[in-house]
Amino acid sequence: MTKYKKLLVNHKTDIVIEGFPRCANTFAVVAFNNSNPNCNVAHHMHVIAQLKGALKYNKPCIVLIRNPVDAIKSYLVRHSKNSVKSVTENYLNFYEFVLKHKEYFIISDFDTSTTDFGKIIELVNNKFETNFHTINLSKQNIINIFTQIDSISENGTEKTGAKGLARPSKLKNQLKEDITIPRNDLNKCHKLYSSLILDSIQ
Repeated sequence: MTKYKKLLVNHKTDIVIEGFPRCANTFAVVAFNNSNPNCNVAHHMHVIAQLKGALKYNKPCIVLIRNPVDAIKSYLVRHSKNSVKSVTENYLNFYEFVLKHKEYFIISDFDTSTTDFGKIIELVNNKFETNFHTINLSKQNIINIFTQIDSISENGTEKTGAKGLARPSKLKNQLKEDITIPRNDLNKCHKLYSSLILDSIQ
């Protein structure tokens, strides 16, 4: 856990950026850091404890969300040893907590996170009375972000190959087609997602 200590929320944290895995977490954190390089960001733990920490320490918190089909399937492509059932339950548990405290969080849908993250930062500033610098996701800035993501992913993709890259790929899309999520479980996820998406920035 020591290597993850710097990712955990604490009293020195400036902002928390968290979401279920494969919900543009890396993109959002890189985009934020590029415009706010000196900030202490808690991120990438993908656990409810991070959200509870944001509440406990009264820290600004962006919750990233993605439609359950893409989020769950993308996760299973990278972590194929996990069961569909367990990953689906994790998705539900994470966002059920978000729903209970949705008034506190800034909720950002996948599309907005990856195309207009500057708007999300502006909303954080308005809600939490902060002064974070925004970012314009121009074509060149997006290219730069993906270049950084590829660099970050290099060590982690040695065992998973292209499946582990934190960005879209043709191979990952093909592999996702082979994954089936039980309809009842998927319906629960969609219902929860729809409830939260109404309060997200789309």
